[in-house]
Amino acid sequence: MQFHIMLAGGCLILMITALQYYILQHFRKRIRIHGKELKKSTLWILSAVLTAGMLLCLAAGGALPHIPWLQSLMGLLGAVLMGTMSTCLLLFPIVDIITMILRLPVFQKAAAVWKKICMGGLTVAIAAVMVTAYGIWNSARITLTEYTVPINGLTGEPMQLVLLSDMHEGSALRTDHLQQVVEKTNALSPDCIILCGDLFDENTADTERDQAYKTLAKLEASMGVFFVFGNHERNLKQDGSMRAALEAVGITVIEDDITTLDDRLQIIGRKDITEQRIPLAELTAKTDPELPILLLDHQPKDTQKAAELGIDLQVSGHTHGGQVFPGGWISDLVNEATYGLRTHGDYHLIVSSGCSIWGVPFRTAKTTEIVSITLHGN
Repeated sequence: MQFHIMLAGGCLILMITALQYYILQHFRKRIRIHGKELKKSTLWILSAVLTAGMLLCLAAGGALPHIPWLQSLMGLLGAVLMGTMSTCLLLFPIVDIITMILRLPVFQKAAAVWKKICMGGLTVAIAAVMVTAYGIWNSARITLTEYTVPINGLTGEPMQLVLLSDMHEGSALRTDHLQQVVEKTNALSPDCIILCGDLFDENTADTERDQAYKTLAKLEASMGVFFVFGNHERNLKQDGSMRAALEAVGITVIEDDITTLDDRLQIIGRKDITEQRIPLAELTAKTDPELPILLLDHQPKDTQKAAELGIDLQVSGHTHGGQVFPGGWISDLVNEATYGLRTHGDYHLIVSSGCSIWGVPFRTAKTTEIVSITLHGN
């Protein structure tokens, strides 16, 4: 298994290096040393250096938890590298295809105009800088997304839930950002708050976790705050300290268990799909058939099974809405949904793009969000 992981990692590094080379060779005529174009071997070395730098920046979140300023600097550098690379990889293939077409004799005049527009890759470079600046700015802002969902069998007044997921406190989310999330959430005066996993990363420092617990203790909801673990918290939950810390600040942790909210709504909280967990059918068999069911599951998986078993609403996170375009397309290949509200009969699924980002502070797909869900009887 370890060999296969190393092999896959090596292949990934080679692929990223090759893509970096593909990008750099478009600037080859503009990057000169003593008036001479760079040799191909030099481009390969530069590509390897850029790849190493990007991977180092991605790893900085876990490797530098005790040096916040350096962690933030590495994150910013990673965002710049990721932003420019992803934009260039989207635009240069388009440029290359158009250039090939314009080589036909019939397009001779158009080819001359196109060459001026491209400016030896400078136009793409300017676009990459603009997209990178937007991605860094977009990763820091918090938006409010609102849904209204009809629920069969829900009695009484409408119920307002707030869904918060994928905060990644420490490696991505700073304490001041978490404080903003808490303040904006409390301003909504929700009945119930759901923390849908990946509150922390694997290497979030103890001090940052302790500070996060103090901040989360300020969450206010008349019917309670509930939490399910995500895939990044598998190691943190093993000794039970994370669960104990959350419950000490008034947050109810649900792992393959059921609780009832105000005698009107049943909540099933799931272990993450990466763990051994009780089949959903066994859990739904223990529910009251007269009351609707809300399912909390970090990853949007087994949605068809949830619909078949009579789940009324499932809320999930994990995908970050793709985070970096076209990440959403890739996410759709491995997840049953990437973002938003989906409905199939009486079953509803809401997937959040998360309260933060993962890896580096860069987001071009969707926004960082707080999700407000209003449930009413159907």
